[in-house]
Amino acid sequence: MSVELGRDRLTDTLLSRAREVRVDDVEGSLAAATTAIVEMGVADSVSITERIGKHEFRTRAATDERAKAADRLQYELGEGPCVEAAYDDDGVIRSNDVVSGSRWPRWGPAVAGEGVRAVISIQLYHHDQTMGALNLFFGDRQDFTTEDVEVARLAAVPISIELAHGRQDENLWKAITARHRIGLAQGILMERFKVAEPQAFGVLRRVSQQTNTKLQLVAERLIREGELPMAADGAELDE
Repeated sequence: MSVELGRDRLTDTLLSRAREVRVDDVEGSLAAATTAIVEMGVADSVSITERIGKHEFRTRAATDERAKAADRLQYELGEGPCVEAAYDDDGVIRSNDVVSGSRWPRWGPAVAGEGVRAVISIQLYHHDQTMGALNLFFGDRQDFTTEDVEVARLAAVPISIELAHGRQDENLWKAITARHRIGLAQGILMERFKVAEPQAFGVLRRVSQQTNTKLQLVAERLIREGELPMAADGAELDE
């Protein structure tokens, strides 16, 4: 990836694109999000894989024939990044060069023939329920950085929201939305104090515990007012 994106700009753009489509048009919302990811320069081709049951998958949206072929080959061969991402504990599968090594001995060479040379797949999930994967495909070999993976994770958040909404699971939707807001709050702290993601989350969790406030509400306060809640004694918490 060569693009540099702000956390808020990326998620807001994807959510905005989704809102431009009819509320009940989940397929349209997912298609709009994948198209926006390509237009913003995050990837060359994008697809969304939905996991059905334990071992079945289907493509809910794809930006082009290259992405469709990459997914189809994974389902047919039973190997590839989106299949792994749906089960991987870390939820992130990436490869700078799909034809090097022996990770995907069949899918790698086959998908390279379709014009895909590198990939990042991000798990779409809620708690312990995996819904599928967001797949970012690249025509050339890449040297992915930690920032590239973070951008991919951010792109997956609104996709998870749309997919959950499509499943008409209100509790799932609310939980993923809360995760999104916490992610935005982490981004604010990371930018303000120049700290890494784990440290930013640690601050939010500590404030939540010391003020006896739900983590989501701490995040909402920071996003809305630009500050964290105060300790019980009225003193500002050390961020």
